[in-house]
Amino acid sequence: DEAQPVHTREYKARLAPGAAWELPQGGIPELATNFEGSAVVSADQPVAVVVNHSNRRSLLATVGQTTGAATLNAPLVMTNNGGFSSVVHVENVGETVTNVTITVVDSTTGAVVGTETRTLTPATTTKWGPLPGTERAGNAPFVGSATITASTGGLLVGAVEQYNPGTNQSSEYTLFAGGSADVVAPLVQTGNSGWSSGFQVMNVGTTPATVTVRVTSTEGLAVESVPNPTRTIAPGRSETWFPITAPDVRVVGSAVAEGSAGSQLVGVVNQLNTTATTADLFMTYEALNR
Repeated sequence: DEAQPVHTREYKARLAPGAAWELPQGGIPELATNFEGSAVVSADQPVAVVVNHSNRRSLLATVGQTTGAATLNAPLVMTNNGGFSSVVHVENVGETVTNVTITVVDSTTGAVVGTETRTLTPATTTKWGPLPGTERAGNAPFVGSATITASTGGLLVGAVEQYNPGTNQSSEYTLFAGGSADVVAPLVQTGNSGWSSGFQVMNVGTTPATVTVRVTSTEGLAVESVPNPTRTIAPGRSETWFPITAPDVRVVGSAVAEGSAGSQLVGVVNQLNTTATTADLFMTYEALNR
């Protein structure tokens, strides 16, 4: 059976085109102080939704998702990686009970390090963190990717939360349902007033993909210092380009990950500012498929 809502809130007035409505969770007394769950927004006209999360030290955000998929992909998941770890959140947006399986792959070795299956009723969520198989002896760092699949007929949406409690840095990105041969990153940077970018590219196809990352400066010039720009990525595995160009030269520009014919790639870009501060200077965006 479908899970019953904890609370339903209706916006009484008509929302004008281009207008917005804010609903702070703290303003809903029906929700417990430590409430954690999911929400569904329904309207009689097309709407866009963004969700902001903050504990007054860290800030992260995700966009609402309109359709579910049987398979979701996370190009970057971490445990104890320089203080950063990941939590994967998944919701069953289908109409039937579904079994949801997460498979975690080590980016260094390409090996599957952990799997776990859980059962979700419609409209319910689950989260993994730390991810299966990623806790290492001596808190050794783990960097990898994850694939989440639903049993037959299941539909899922989800997001990955990345956080570093020691530095109050956090960000979030939406899980990917499918890929393309080329992935575009509109903004990448190295040594730009403290900002540098990491580009994670995952092969979500069924065969190995040869991937080349090319960076172009804002002046339109090719940047030739991408480290090991061409790599072969096995299915389910991801590769990280960080820093995306030589660390001793300031670069601001864009990047494209070009896969071999028929490749299915997805990617995320992390933007990190290493300036000593208590502010949350960590951001992530989903690279664009074309």
